[in-house]
Amino acid sequence: MAHHLIFEGSELSGKSFTINGVWDALEKKYNSGVGVMDGCTWFNADVGLYGTRDGWELVNHYLNIAKTLNHRNLIFEKLHLTNFIYTKQKDTAKFKSIEKELKKLGFKVILTTYKNDAKLLKKRLNERLQSTPSYKRIARTPQDYLKSQKEYLKLIEQSSLPYFTVDNSKLPNYHYQRILAWLGE
Repeated sequence: MAHHLIFEGSELSGKSFTINGVWDALEKKYNSGVGVMDGCTWFNADVGLYGTRDGWELVNHYLNIAKTLNHRNLIFEKLHLTNFIYTKQKDTAKFKSIEKELKKLGFKVILTTYKNDAKLLKKRLNERLQSTPSYKRIARTPQDYLKSQKEYLKLIEQSSLPYFTVDNSKLPNYHYQRILAWLGE
Protein backbone atom coordinates (compact mmCIF):
# COMPACT_ATOMS: atom_id res chain seq x y z
CA MET A 1 0.00 0.00 0.00
CA ALA A 2 1.25 3.46 -0.88
CA HIS A 3 2.04 6.01 1.82
CA HIS A 4 -0.22 9.06 1.98
CA LEU A 5 1.23 11.75 4.23
CA ILE A 6 0.36 15.28 5.26
CA PHE A 7 3.03 17.39 6.95
CA GLU A 8 1.54 20.13 9.09
CA GLY A 9 2.91 22.60 11.60
CA SER A 10 3.39 26.24 12.35
CA GLU A 11 5.58 28.34 10.12
CA LEU A 12 9.33 27.96 10.78
CA SER A 13 8.87 24.45 12.23
CA GLY A 14 11.05 22.70 9.66
CA LYS A 15 8.35 21.05 7.54
CA SER A 16 10.27 21.23 4.26
CA PHE A 17 13.48 20.03 5.90
CA THR A 18 11.74 17.01 7.41
CA ILE A 19 9.75 16.25 4.27
CA ASN A 20 12.93 16.24 2.21
CA GLY A 21 14.35 13.29 4.16
CA VAL A 22 11.11 11.28 4.01
CA TRP A 23 10.49 12.11 0.36
CA ASP A 24 14.04 11.21 -0.67
CA ALA A 25 13.89 7.81 1.05
CA LEU A 26 10.48 6.93 -0.39
CA GLU A 27 11.34 8.24 -3.84
CA LYS A 28 14.53 6.18 -4.02
CA LYS A 29 12.91 3.00 -2.71
CA TYR A 30 9.79 3.11 -4.89
CA ASN A 31 11.21 4.70 -8.05
CA SER A 32 10.31 2.73 -11.18
CA GLY A 33 13.73 3.27 -12.72
CA VAL A 34 12.35 4.61 -15.99
CA GLY A 35 14.06 8.00 -15.79
CA VAL A 36 11.42 9.93 -13.85
CA MET A 37 11.16 10.65 -10.14
CA ASP A 38 7.96 8.67 -9.65
CA GLY A 39 8.63 6.97 -6.32
CA CYS A 40 6.93 9.70 -4.28
CA THR A 41 5.11 12.89 -5.22
CA TRP A 42 5.42 16.00 -3.03
CA PHE A 43 2.73 18.69 -3.27
CA ASN A 44 3.06 22.13 -1.72
CA ALA A 45 0.78 25.15 -1.90
CA ASP A 46 1.77 28.60 -0.84
CA VAL A 47 0.14 29.57 2.43
CA GLY A 48 -1.26 32.54 0.47
CA LEU A 49 -4.06 30.23 -0.66
CA TYR A 50 -4.94 28.74 2.70
CA GLY A 51 -7.12 30.95 4.82
CA THR A 52 -8.61 32.64 1.75
CA ARG A 53 -11.91 32.06 -0.04
CA ASP A 54 -10.04 29.56 -2.25
CA GLY A 55 -8.64 27.48 0.61
CA TRP A 56 -11.26 24.75 0.94
CA GLU A 57 -11.59 24.51 -2.84
CA LEU A 58 -7.83 23.93 -3.07
CA VAL A 59 -8.06 21.26 -0.37
CA ASN A 60 -10.87 19.59 -2.33
CA HIS A 61 -8.79 19.64 -5.52
CA TYR A 62 -5.88 18.06 -3.66
CA LEU A 63 -8.29 15.46 -2.31
CA ASN A 64 -9.34 14.65 -5.88
CA ILE A 65 -5.69 14.39 -6.91
CA ALA A 66 -5.11 12.00 -4.00
CA LYS A 67 -8.03 9.86 -5.15
CA THR A 68 -6.64 9.75 -8.69
CA LEU A 69 -3.11 8.97 -7.51
CA ASN A 70 -4.15 6.65 -4.67
CA HIS A 71 -1.69 4.00 -5.91
CA ARG A 72 1.29 6.36 -5.47
CA ASN A 73 3.24 7.60 -2.47
CA LEU A 74 1.99 11.12 -1.80
CA ILE A 75 3.17 13.92 0.47
CA PHE A 76 1.20 17.11 0.99
CA GLU A 77 3.05 19.96 2.65
CA LYS A 78 0.22 21.70 4.51
CA LEU A 79 -3.38 20.81 3.86
CA HIS A 80 -6.62 20.84 5.82
CA LEU A 81 -5.19 21.63 9.27
CA THR A 82 -3.39 24.68 7.90
CA ASN A 83 -6.47 25.87 6.05
CA PHE A 84 -8.65 25.41 9.15
CA ILE A 85 -6.21 27.33 11.34
CA TYR A 86 -5.69 30.15 8.83
CA THR A 87 -9.41 30.56 8.12
CA LYS A 88 -11.19 33.14 10.26
CA GLN A 89 -14.57 31.43 10.02
CA LYS A 90 -13.93 27.90 11.29
CA ASP A 91 -15.92 25.40 9.21
CA THR A 92 -15.85 22.37 11.49
CA ALA A 93 -18.30 20.42 9.31
CA LYS A 94 -16.10 20.92 6.25
CA PHE A 95 -13.01 19.96 8.23
CA LYS A 96 -14.63 16.72 9.45
CA SER A 97 -15.89 15.89 5.96
CA ILE A 98 -12.38 16.31 4.52
CA GLU A 99 -10.90 14.20 7.33
CA LYS A 100 -13.39 11.43 6.61
CA GLU A 101 -12.25 11.31 2.98
CA LEU A 102 -8.57 11.50 3.93
CA LYS A 103 -9.03 8.64 6.38
CA LYS A 104 -10.61 6.47 3.66
CA LEU A 105 -7.49 7.10 1.57
CA GLY A 106 -5.20 6.09 4.45
CA PHE A 107 -3.66 9.49 5.12
CA LYS A 108 -1.43 10.09 8.13
CA VAL A 109 -0.24 13.40 9.55
CA ILE A 110 3.26 14.34 10.63
CA LEU A 111 3.20 17.42 12.86
CA THR A 112 6.42 19.42 13.04
CA THR A 113 6.93 21.42 16.22
CA TYR A 114 9.53 23.39 18.15
CA LYS A 115 10.16 24.27 21.76
CA ASN A 116 8.38 27.24 23.30
CA ASP A 117 11.43 29.42 22.65
CA ALA A 118 11.02 32.94 21.26
CA LYS A 119 14.80 33.29 20.72
CA LEU A 120 14.84 30.20 18.49
CA LEU A 121 11.98 31.59 16.43
CA LYS A 122 13.59 35.00 16.13
CA LYS A 123 16.74 33.29 14.79
CA ARG A 124 14.72 31.18 12.33
CA LEU A 125 12.74 34.19 11.23
CA ASN A 126 15.95 36.11 10.53
CA GLU A 127 17.31 33.15 8.55
CA ARG A 128 14.08 32.95 6.55
CA LEU A 129 14.18 36.67 5.81
CA GLN A 130 17.78 36.32 4.62
CA SER A 131 16.98 33.42 2.30
CA THR A 132 13.52 34.63 1.23
CA PRO A 133 13.23 38.43 1.47
CA SER A 134 9.60 38.39 0.30
CA TYR A 135 8.71 36.54 3.52
CA LYS A 136 8.78 39.93 5.29
CA ARG A 137 5.30 40.58 3.85
CA ILE A 138 3.85 37.81 6.03
CA ALA A 139 6.40 37.66 8.86
CA ARG A 140 4.99 37.73 12.35
CA THR A 141 6.39 37.87 15.86
CA PRO A 142 7.82 34.80 17.61
CA GLN A 143 4.83 34.95 19.96
CA ASP A 144 2.48 34.68 16.97
CA TYR A 145 4.28 31.55 15.74
CA LEU A 146 4.06 30.03 19.22
CA LYS A 147 0.34 30.81 19.34
CA SER A 148 -0.08 29.17 15.94
CA GLN A 149 1.74 26.08 17.18
CA LYS A 150 -0.66 25.82 20.12
CA GLU A 151 -3.54 25.84 17.63
CA TYR A 152 -1.94 23.01 15.64
CA LEU A 153 -1.34 20.98 18.81
CA LYS A 154 -4.96 21.44 19.87
CA LEU A 155 -6.35 20.64 16.41
CA ILE A 156 -4.23 17.51 15.91
CA GLU A 157 -5.74 16.08 19.09
CA GLN A 158 -9.17 16.44 17.48
CA SER A 159 -8.07 14.81 14.23
CA SER A 160 -9.34 11.36 13.33
CA LEU A 161 -6.17 10.64 11.35
CA PRO A 162 -3.15 8.81 12.78
CA TYR A 163 -0.36 11.28 13.52
CA PHE A 164 3.27 11.46 14.55
CA THR A 165 4.89 14.52 16.13
CA VAL A 166 8.51 15.58 15.75
CA ASP A 167 10.31 18.32 17.66
CA ASN A 168 12.39 20.26 15.15
CA SER A 169 13.86 22.68 17.67
CA LYS A 170 17.28 21.52 16.52
CA LEU A 171 18.03 21.47 12.80
CA PRO A 172 19.51 19.62 11.09
CA ASN A 173 18.25 16.37 12.58
CA TYR A 174 17.38 12.87 11.46
CA HIS A 175 13.73 12.73 12.50
CA TYR A 176 12.84 11.54 9.02
CA GLN A 177 14.30 8.17 10.04
CA ARG A 178 11.89 7.99 13.00
CA ILE A 179 9.02 8.86 10.68
CA LEU A 180 10.05 6.14 8.22
CA ALA A 181 10.16 3.63 11.10
CA TRP A 182 6.67 4.74 12.19
CA LEU A 183 5.52 4.10 8.62
CA GLY A 184 7.05 0.62 8.68
CA GLU A 185 9.82 1.46 6.23
